[in-house]
Amino acid sequence: MLIRLRSCKARLSSTFFQHISSGQDLWDNKDSVKDQLIEDSRKFHLVQVLIRLQRMNVYFGDDDTDYNPQKLGFNARTESETVQQNPELKKLRKFRMPSGETEYFFDHIGFTGNYCGRIHFLPNKANKKCCIGYIGKHLKTKRF
Repeated sequence: MLIRLRSCKARLSSTFFQHISSGQDLWDNKDSVKDQLIEDSRKFHLVQVLIRLQRMNVYFGDDDTDYNPQKLGFNARTESETVQQNPELKKLRKFRMPSGETEYFFDHIGFTGNYCGRIHFLPNKANKKCCIGYIGKHLKTKRF
């Protein structure tokens, strides 16, 4: 899902939260949210994901053009060199862009609940947007 930040602000405001009552609602409003959210009957992950998407919307829409994971918050980080250099683990982080091309989405933030989840994204701070490649369960690593 591509977040076009200036135009999305209204949809990711508190009114947007009021219209989301299930994972199905989020699915209907966003293009690439994974099945784990649809099955989240208690909305625990859904609320965490919405809060993180709202923060990403604000962060990528501000006037600073340099991407800084610490400023984004939620312990945003890039995958380790081990993951980036391991063909099997690297492949798990390759997702389709809106253009149809595929890219590696090594940057991510986490959420927890019934399972440990991740939002993998491709930052493009200079253009005030980021592309969300994956929202769902923690992808395999060498340790996890």
